[in-house]
Amino acid sequence: MIRPALAFAVFTAAACSSRSDSGRAVPWRTAFDSTGDTIVARTTGDVPNKLIRHLVLEQRIGEADGSDTLTFGQIAHIAVTKDNQIFVFDAQGPSLKLFDSSGTFVRFVGHKGGGPGEFEQVNGMNVVPNGSLVLWDASHGRMNVYSTTGDYSTQWSVPISGIFDWNGLHTDADGIIVLRTPLSRTGFFGEGGFLRFDSTGALIDTVRIPKWVDSTPLLTASSGNPPGLVQARPLPFAPQLAYAWSWAGSLLSGPSSRYEIHASKAGTKPLTVVRDVEAVPVLPGEADDERAWVTASLRRSFPNWSWSGPDIPAHKPAYAGFWTGYDGQIWVSVYSLGERLALPEPAWDAAPGAPPPPLRHYREPNVYDVFESNGTYVGRVRLERGQQIMRMRGNRVWGVLTDSLGVSYVARWRVEPSFQASK
Repeated sequence: MIRPALAFAVFTAAACSSRSDSGRAVPWRTAFDSTGDTIVARTTGDVPNKLIRHLVLEQRIGEADGSDTLTFGQIAHIAVTKDNQIFVFDAQGPSLKLFDSSGTFVRFVGHKGGGPGEFEQVNGMNVVPNGSLVLWDASHGRMNVYSTTGDYSTQWSVPISGIFDWNGLHTDADGIIVLRTPLSRTGFFGEGGFLRFDSTGALIDTVRIPKWVDSTPLLTASSGNPPGLVQARPLPFAPQLAYAWSWAGSLLSGPSSRYEIHASKAGTKPLTVVRDVEAVPVLPGEADDERAWVTASLRRSFPNWSWSGPDIPAHKPAYAGFWTGYDGQIWVSVYSLGERLALPEPAWDAAPGAPPPPLRHYREPNVYDVFESNGTYVGRVRLERGQQIMRMRGNRVWGVLTDSLGVSYVARWRVEPSFQASK
């Protein structure tokens, strides 16, 4: 929850418990200013490499070969209950599996189909505070609800059709179910918002996403006159509107062109999270990689396409997006200086007989800044190759671990050194 308005104060890192495990003071601090109509939480100071946190593997679920209970094809969604049971949706199949807190397979939940408790296209899922799982089956225009034991409970219709977000379902600590949906459709991107439902499926209200960015430059290709087929790719490293729904019940949104995240919730004072950082340059080799990727991607459908839009920016945005944990923590995916690969890698897996994909020579490190729900900065976490996070709670993170052979597992990690709780 967002803290009530406070008198203007400055909290050092030690006062906010933004410390290493050894208790040493760190070179950043968060200051709060609530004298206006918005609480501003501004963090200053850099994070040296020696204070960057990492993920330590605690639990791995799955096998490279074995029964369908313990092998995964494409892990698309994960949801974790408060007692650490894990629901896993595997899009290859598809199948929905339940594991207990020790990682032991419990059962399959529902199955593919159109009957009660069955599903086709899953566009998101998450747990509500009582541990029940809510799953959005967009292909059937409905929400499926399952108990903590995986039994089918009920379903209700969703008044959304047309374009769906891949991961457009959110829940919060109040048990509200939130769906991301376009509120208007103009061009490739229209006005977006969230529909909020109670546990019975009754619509509560609509929350519009502020338009911090007018539009993101697009690189488009089309055929026919008028065009019968149109494809578009966002301009690499161009600022984009970022948004998320917080477990604390707040709408988070921001422009990404500057390090600024706005949190709003009815009945509370708005919060703006600000971090003073220097812009990260786009290396020439990174720009070359992105040009080659966009060109090859569009030429798969339009062989004669050539780059005719705006050039790639010289600097990266402040962040790529943000997500929130089950405790309301805000995890901000930040851009970093590109790292040159020892050996170039294909940009994608080519189908048999298809032209070879372009090679990537640079890799963007996967780095997150982490804030508490009130805007206090608690540290930076860097992921290693093969680590993908999906759910967070305090110092525990759940997601997908992919090994060197491309085999995927469900994983639970511990943030090390751990975050310290606020006093």
